[in-house]
This record gives sequence, structure tokens and C-alpha cells, in this order.
Amino acid sequence: MVWADDSPHLIVRFSRLAVQRQFEQLAQMPLSQPLVFDLAVPLDAPALAPALNFVQYLCATVDADPALCGTALAAQAEAYLLTALLTLAPHNHSACLQPGARRSLLPRTVRRAQEYLHDHVMAPLSLADLCQYLGVSARSLQQAFRQHTGRSPMAYWRDVRLDHVHTVLVRSGPHDKASVSQVAAQYGFLHLGHFAAQYQARFGELPTQTLRTGSVGTH
Repeated sequence: MVWADDSPHLIVRFSRLAVQRQFEQLAQMPLSQPLVFDLAVPLDAPALAPALNFVQYLCATVDADPALCGTALAAQAEAYLLTALLTLAPHNHSACLQPGARRSLLPRTVRRAQEYLHDHVMAPLSLADLCQYLGVSARSLQQAFRQHTGRSPMAYWRDVRLDHVHTVLVRSGPHDKASVSQVAAQYGFLHLGHFAAQYQARFGELPTQTLRTGSVGTH
């Protein structure tokens, strides 16, 4: 964008959920508080040069071939830029991504539990179902989850389903026939009052607001 002859602007927008997910993958830990970046980053910093050059390359590539959007290559490009943003731009969780930060790898039981929950996101699962699949006791699974993720298995399960609901609502938009209650029910949220409160706590807005702005909004 060029607002004036002497005021060019290069604007890159990421969804808040995408930034949060990338942080959690890099840090191998859940995000305890929302990411807050510094108000300004000097674009002439040498460390930012590769990312800025890559953004300019992407702009030229997409202008030449819009079909790039939505491809696996675009997803990889987004992951690279998100990583650059999180590791180069200062924010309130920067210390967690420093090379010397102490982070323990998730134990196999926790990883298997997370994979199972993601693979069965629309199934009516309980803690007993998860323990039966893993062959562990509820107490040991809860202890492992809290130690390595800071959440209980069911709290993690709730957040996974909330993330999926959020994605559906963002993609639906205000003119889609799907209602918030229908989407929530698909992912096991039957009490709309509790669901709305949990959704707002995670995303900072009500599900109806997400649906109203849809894919044109910023989240």
C-alpha cells in the first residue's frame, strides 16, 4: 500500500490463532497469556532482512500466480514467516523461544493423547475413554498433562474443540447458513452459555462476533 508518495506500507496480516499455534509448536508449551508484541520493530535491523526479502518475494510471486494461495507451499511460507515474527520481533514470551530456554519434550503418553484428541475432535470422548485407549490411569495422565502442558487432559480437549469451532466460524462468514449453536453442537458444546464464556475467554470475542465478521475480520 502507498498512502502517499513518501509513505509506502507493506502490510502482512496473520490470524491470532495461527500465531498462537506456531508459538506453542516452537515452545513445546501452551500459551498461558496472550502474545503482546512491542509497538514497533526497526525494519532496518539486519536480523529482519531475510524475512522482509521473503515477504517481497511472496508479493511478486502471488501477483504473478494467484493460484499459489491455499497450496502446501503457501502453508510452508506462512509457517516460516510466523516463526520469523515470533523469534525476531520482541514480545512478552520471547524468553521462552531463546536457544537457552529450558523446555522438556513431551512424554510419549502425552503426545499420543494429543494426537488421539486431534484425530477424534468431533467424537464424544471422556477422560475414561482416553485412559482406556492409552492404557494408563486417570491420575497418571492428569499429572503428566499438568506437568508438561499446564492443563488437564480435558481442558486441552476443550481448547482443541474451541479452536476447531473458531476456524469453522471464521470461514463461514455472516451469510453462511450454519448457526453458532449448530457448529458448537457438532463439536460437543451443548450448553451455549458455558460455550460462549469459554470461547470468549480463549479468543477475546463472542462466537457470534466471529461469525458476523467471518473471513474478512481480524482475529
